[in-house]
Amino acid sequence: MKLSKSFILIFIFIAILSISKSATAQVANKPPDRMKMLTAFNGEWKGEMVTVVEKKKIKYKLSHTSEKVAGGWGVQLTEVAMIPEKGKYQAARIFSYSATGDTTYMYTIDSNGETWFYKGIWETTKKLLLKASHQSGATMIEKTISYHFLSPKEYELKSITKTEGKPDDIVEIKMLRQ
Repeated sequence: MKLSKSFILIFIFIAILSISKSATAQVANKPPDRMKMLTAFNGEWKGEMVTVVEKKKIKYKLSHTSEKVAGGWGVQLTEVAMIPEKGKYQAARIFSYSATGDTTYMYTIDSNGETWFYKGIWETTKKLLLKASHQSGATMIEKTISYHFLSPKEYELKSITKTEGKPDDIVEIKMLRQ
């Protein structure tokens, strides 16, 4: 059985096209190198949280576990704390990184029913700055969170909530990897 030259060329073209598509599909599914910065959260962490409300400091213990999700394209933190006079606090934070730009995202939801969508940048290889805002009626609420990785086993977080441009809630956290 003889095969025509055009059939052989078409077969070779389809084979090359298939190979190149599978190679690009594999590359497209690999998380960007920038996600390595977010994987610094992976593992079990414990620390202390200080909240300043109306010039009064409230301290309590906080812990979280973190893991890669979505094939390495995201990192999820699950936080737990016992807050004096309020009880058990739980939150989930999901971090991701834009494949098309130098932007990091964080979606949060907590046991108080608050949800926030933050957008930010890495100011340095160890400092992540995230910001979010939304309108509540006629009131503008803004949140800024700064993560500073002091070492692979320690980070600090500072969160400032502003209502109509005035700071009304400041949270400082120091965490250690277990």
